[in-house]
Amino acid sequence: MPYVYIVVVFFILACILYLFELAWIWGGLAQYSSNEEPDFETPVSVIIAARDEEENLKEHLEIWLSQHHYSYEVIVVNDCSDDNTEYILAEYQRKYPHLQVINLRESKVFKGGKKYAITLGIKGAQFERLIFTDADCVPASPYWLGFMSAQFDESKKIVLGFGQYFKTKGILNYLIRMDTVQTAIQYLGLASRGKPYMGVGRNLGYTKEIFLEASGFKGHQHIKWGDDDLFINQVATVNNTTICAQPEATTYSISKDNFRAWYNQKRRHMSTSVKYRWKTTFLIGIKPLRIISYYSLLIIGLNYPDLKISFLISALILYLAHAFIFIVLKKKIGTIENAGIFPLTELILFLINFLIYISTWLKKPTKWT
Repeated sequence: MPYVYIVVVFFILACILYLFELAWIWGGLAQYSSNEEPDFETPVSVIIAARDEEENLKEHLEIWLSQHHYSYEVIVVNDCSDDNTEYILAEYQRKYPHLQVINLRESKVFKGGKKYAITLGIKGAQFERLIFTDADCVPASPYWLGFMSAQFDESKKIVLGFGQYFKTKGILNYLIRMDTVQTAIQYLGLASRGKPYMGVGRNLGYTKEIFLEASGFKGHQHIKWGDDDLFINQVATVNNTTICAQPEATTYSISKDNFRAWYNQKRRHMSTSVKYRWKTTFLIGIKPLRIISYYSLLIIGLNYPDLKISFLISALILYLAHAFIFIVLKKKIGTIENAGIFPLTELILFLINFLIYISTWLKKPTKWT
């Protein structure tokens, strides 16, 4: 009899956690409606920090410089590059008058760094609205800037966008893209419910005013990364933050092509997550608890003959509901594939992320690799 109680407890817990995610995270993003009319008029500064990005700038910069917008500038901060970045930028400047370039040079006492480069880009920006991306990214459409800019208003000073990776062959690429979708659903969903906690530097907007009022990255200047998630976690509130969930406003980049590189990237991200506010930690902790309770329910139910059929049916219903919701959410942010196996993919990613989290806890990353 006690065994039955354990099974029932796990079933109730799994249902409660699913309902919580449905109401607060998934439901928030599914119901949220971004401003569907792009703003091509209000001046905007696009800021890109680039270090040894010669090839990416050759391939992508012209796309950023050709957005359908009537008043914008692109500021590229050359962060102490050792390649031909400076000369590539000089060539583009002759062709595009709205390209501004800031060249930083390394010395014995100055080694550069992304946060410093972004700070100089912000201080050099002509306009109040700032949109950030990376040199290895491309926008989904010529209207990316218009849609991102349209989400700003008198009260909304921060705009959280979605940065996805290109689809290529291989299991690793699939896992990276699905991990990115999971993360986006979580931070965009919580932001839509008034609980913003992070953004991604590949597609992020905020005003110069909010940056200067927060003294920039001063609160975490000693950490080499976190210019996106730590800064947003510091300044974002229910009143000043919105999201841009338009598929045309997504940015894309090339994912890591080997597990070690992705592992190091994930370690950096996880090393900053421990700096989040406790309320944020509690909310994002709901998902791992839900995964644990769901699969515990499945394992325990399968080992209890009298309840096996009932709990298999219950687990199947939860699985199908999860897959259906994921289809809705993926359509929302413009990426649809393999939704039927997503709950299983989620388990695989949970196990991988758990192992990476343990390794990060045991030894903090020290290099941007």
